Amino acid sequence: MRYLLYIFWFFLIVIGVSFSALNAESVHLDYYIGDTNIFLPLLLIITVLIGIALGSILLSRSVVALRYKNHKLRMRLKTAEIELENLRTIPLQDNR
Repeated sequence: MRYLLYIFWFFLIVIGVSFSALNAESVHLDYYIGDTNIFLPLLLIITVLIGIALGSILLSRSVVALRYKNHKLRMRLKTAEIELENLRTIPLQDNR
């Protein structure tokens, strides 16, 4: 399985390098403050990194909430296991 992952990443890098080689030109970028000429593959990498950062920020709230819920459930499980163990150690009494 690990080798398939390595092959996938190698394939992805080869595709990225070949894309950069085929599109090695400068593009004109206009933004609110000014404008500049930037290398197209660099612009794409920056855009992808900004997307990853924004996605991570937006998902972090739900990840923290799920970790908190997981912690609460683990504590409930631990309490239930302790209670079950205590109930198992109590001797049974016969009421006749």
